[in-house]
Amino acid sequence: MAKFDPVQERQRLAELYSSMSDDELLKVYRDIHELTEPAREAIAAEMRSRNLQPPPTPRVISPENYEYVMIRQFCDLTEALTAKSSLESAGIHCHLSDENMVRLDWFISNLLGGVKLFVPFEEMDAAEAVLRGEPPVGVPEG
Repeated sequence: MAKFDPVQERQRLAELYSSMSDDELLKVYRDIHELTEPAREAIAAEMRSRNLQPPPTPRVISPENYEYVMIRQFCDLTEALTAKSSLESAGIHCHLSDENMVRLDWFISNLLGGVKLFVPFEEMDAAEAVLRGEPPVGVPEG
């Protein structure tokens, strides 16, 4: 197995980011907190070289510091994934529980109580609003 070389990885990522359009680069930059350190360095350098201003970053969520609460249970995996996508689009961190078990055998959904949707306690009200179809708190209607 090849040894990881951070210098080579930065070089590879620099080439990748330089080949992207401004819009593509900004889209990747929005999820900078999910990138590795070499990727962060490479994308920041490319943004500077193009004189691109980083998009406003949403409040960074540190999932390990939150107490999660279950706000929904779904018998149907598609509904659970749709709800999760809606919350993530609104900038609300969430995760599903028992999703993979239901993927393997949908009959087991009733036994497990369905697929469960969890959000940080602090974001529960905003998540409920999004799932009701209301605009998320703090985001202007548009």
